[in-house]
Amino acid sequence: QKPKAKSQKPKAKSQKPTANKNNQKNKFIMKQIILILSLFFTLLINVNAQDTVVVDRIVARVADEIILKSDIEEQYQQMGRRSFATTQEAKCFILEDLLLQKLLINQAKLDSIIISDEDVAMEVDMRIEFFIQQAKSVAALEEYFNKTIQEIKADLTKTLRNQFIAQRVQMELTKDIKVTPSEVQEFYENMDSDSLPIIDTKYEIQQIIIYPKVSEQRRQRTIDRLEGYKEVILSGGMSFSSHAISYSEDLASSNEGGELGYMGRGELVPEFANAAFELEKDEISDVVETEFGFHLIQMIDRKGERVNVRHILLKPKVSRQEKQTAKTKLDSIKNVIVSDSTDFEQLIKFSEHQDSRNNNGLIYNEMRASTSFGITELPHNIKPYVENLKQDEISKVTETTDDRGHDIYVIYKLKTKKDAHLANLDDDYQIILDMALAKKKQDVFNDWIKESQRSVYIYIDPKYRNCEFNYDGWIHEN
Repeated sequence: QKPKAKSQKPKAKSQKPTANKNNQKNKFIMKQIILILSLFFTLLINVNAQDTVVVDRIVARVADEIILKSDIEEQYQQMGRRSFATTQEAKCFILEDLLLQKLLINQAKLDSIIISDEDVAMEVDMRIEFFIQQAKSVAALEEYFNKTIQEIKADLTKTLRNQFIAQRVQMELTKDIKVTPSEVQEFYENMDSDSLPIIDTKYEIQQIIIYPKVSEQRRQRTIDRLEGYKEVILSGGMSFSSHAISYSEDLASSNEGGELGYMGRGELVPEFANAAFELEKDEISDVVETEFGFHLIQMIDRKGERVNVRHILLKPKVSRQEKQTAKTKLDSIKNVIVSDSTDFEQLIKFSEHQDSRNNNGLIYNEMRASTSFGITELPHNIKPYVENLKQDEISKVTETTDDRGHDIYVIYKLKTKKDAHLANLDDDYQIILDMALAKKKQDVFNDWIKESQRSVYIYIDPKYRNCEFNYDGWIHEN
């Protein structure tokens, strides 16, 4: 049972904050932003030829882990001077982030925590592939960073390995932390009203979907087209890439000649993955059917358990008569609900969308891992038909497309609608619980930092000892 709040009325917000309090708050926020940026900033530095050459030296040490001046200078270049008030202030924030990372890496050594080479290599490959796509070519990427692709990979490997280790240690330190219902209530009661999040209007939506049936003749026509493309390609005619650009109905990849980039099995639908991973370099598959339609697949390259392939996607077209048949069927279902006062839920069994049918017709919000949607989270093909419905109201029969691009006929029911409000325990217990848990984990982590600072050898160059760090305790030598 979730506990009831003693009072649902938020505490009054102070109307006369002092200038000093605002300055302190702004300074703290800026520190947090900079620390977050530096912690997760994984792009590499492009040092131009005209940049000043700095003689490298050790500026800090945590146990056996060292921090070089070049480490700070590189991150400073990445973040950009214009973002911060003074050069030294920005570099102090970067130094503290590196100190914290080294503290976590040292703990990883004590706890024998390691990150596998395969995990790091997989992430590096994904990042490099993304960088190449953004730069448009390997040569352009090398020119931008003024490094070879091998040097870029080496730098990124080191950066990601350190981040993965630090993140793993922090996760291990707090993985067993839990909060009790009484702690959640106490956390809520001690919150100022301006700290409570505003919860957007939330919708729960049920649906009944009917798919127009594609005739066997049209299915076979689609297969024959793809087999014809394959014959032309194998005979030395127009290339696979050119066919993809001209004919593929996968708009996301057609402009790239059908190329998908490196993907693992879990990123591909099973039928596609099974066919793709059986191919040799440059080999073309037979026609493969998936929930998206029919495909031809060509192997470009394989790296371990990741493949880079091209594909051509065709979707069988639904005839006007097939659409009308589906619409008529759904009209009949809606008439039963409206005319006979039959509950919507009783007729969900006729829906042809298996996932929602098995979930009492509810549409699933993958972003939140729930059936609740904020107004900005409603899918674009659903929002116009439900945002103005009243609770328990049913939409008209609508022709649209599903998340796979297939033609569908659908009716929606607005099951629940909760208007925007300040978070409270009755309506938003899970949100308050998550906030309380995050706060408790952060407190535990902060305590660990203080204890580790006292027990680990830490050296900081005198030039950085005037830094105003977020965590006290860095300045000492054991």
